[in-house]
Amino acid sequence: IRTRKEFNLAEIKIIIRLIKKNKIKNVDTAINYKNVEAKLGKCKINNFNVFTKLPKIPSNIGEKKVFNKVNKYVKKSKQNLKIDKFEGIYLHNPSDLLNSNGKFIYKALKKLKEKKIINKVGISVYSKTLLKKIIKRFKIDMVQLPINIFDRRFLEKSLIRNLRKRRIEIHARSIFLQGLIL
Repeated sequence: IRTRKEFNLAEIKIIIRLIKKNKIKNVDTAINYKNVEAKLGKCKINNFNVFTKLPKIPSNIGEKKVFNKVNKYVKKSKQNLKIDKFEGIYLHNPSDLLNSNGKFIYKALKKLKEKKIINKVGISVYSKTLLKKIIKRFKIDMVQLPINIFDRRFLEKSLIRNLRKRRIEIHARSIFLQGLIL
């Protein structure tokens, strides 16, 4: 649930009722979305597949600090949302995987996956070049891409084929231009 304006709790409850009624099972949020997680946590979303995005992870902080930061973000997010686990976690800044802490971030997320705190690890991207670099270096489970009437750059057959070959799920984002089309 995201828009340029902030939803109040009553509006979020209406949206949750609508998506339940329409049998939508996925909820996508982000730690950086102002107050949204706390509001969603008041809406009993534990029956949904919940996806969130981690904020930027500072570079050059070392493996232990990366591990602690990733775990702190995930734990706090679970508490806010009042859920036991995530269906998936995206990196909001996927270029973090290409900096000096990239392998530590990936390792921390894989550990959370092994502990069954998250089911899938992914990235949210705007750049095909960045996507291609990351999937060459890391085995991710999913990628979130902007796909809409005006932005079709990720619909390139060879790219889709490559993602399918690697068994990477494709999740569309911004299909309504973040509400502008509606």
